[in-house]
Amino acid sequence: MSAQLALPLARPLASVFLLAGLFACGGGGSSKADFTLSFTPDRLTARYFHNQHHGVNTFTPPVTATVNGTIDPVPTSNLYVLVMEDSPVFQGNPSLVSLGGNAFSLTLTPDLSLAAATHSGNLTIQMFQDSALSKPYTVAGGTLPYTLTVDPELTVTVKIDGVVAPQIFSSSNTAVTDINQSTIYWNGLQPPASFSLAPGRVIELTASVPVTWHSPDQFYPYGSLWSAPTVTATTLRQTMAAPPDGMSGMTGNAYIAVPTAAGQFGAGLVVDILQ
Repeated sequence: MSAQLALPLARPLASVFLLAGLFACGGGGSSKADFTLSFTPDRLTARYFHNQHHGVNTFTPPVTATVNGTIDPVPTSNLYVLVMEDSPVFQGNPSLVSLGGNAFSLTLTPDLSLAAATHSGNLTIQMFQDSALSKPYTVAGGTLPYTLTVDPELTVTVKIDGVVAPQIFSSSNTAVTDINQSTIYWNGLQPPASFSLAPGRVIELTASVPVTWHSPDQFYPYGSLWSAPTVTATTLRQTMAAPPDGMSGMTGNAYIAVPTAAGQFGAGLVVDILQ
């Protein structure tokens, strides 16, 4: 069999994909199923975080869900394969690739905008003798379960003296790709100060997922002027430090949240202290 591009075919209540000419096949006409499919593993799975995009909020390669399969008997003439999903959780063109003999792999791209949750259901694989899909074969084992586990994207919300700020920071917005001592690598240009605050005001940060916090007391050149924050896996609370004598302020004080689970960039914001 040879790989072909998939053509989207609009159908009510389902996203349907047509992959034409993938096998050369013949057969049919008996009382038993014309073809039998089997899959290893027996479930199509993928795990990723909401809104995951390579180079935008992660260095992880693009998300796919792949399963290997076999078809018996080996097709010997044209076979048209329709892959139907019971709910719209995949996007783009599926890929069906020969692995030699009667083996193949099936790869689909999950919808990255799915809400954080576990999305489970079934794909149904149908086979036809003709491109008009009017002459179906009977297929045994043509139901393939799937489970997509979507974790929350990192977001950080802010309170100043107990009042919720309108800004929300995320691994897609003012993202941080790395921290090397006091050097912060922002994904794009370093953002301007998010807040300008007076000494003594209190900032409270809440992350949507467990994170490792990095706060101004850890960074050069003002670190020694700050008291340590109070932190948990998802919260940080710190009082703004006062500039040293003779200085009118301290600019560029960074707060960074880095997810403890691998895969996402961090999220950051900057505070300027005004005397």
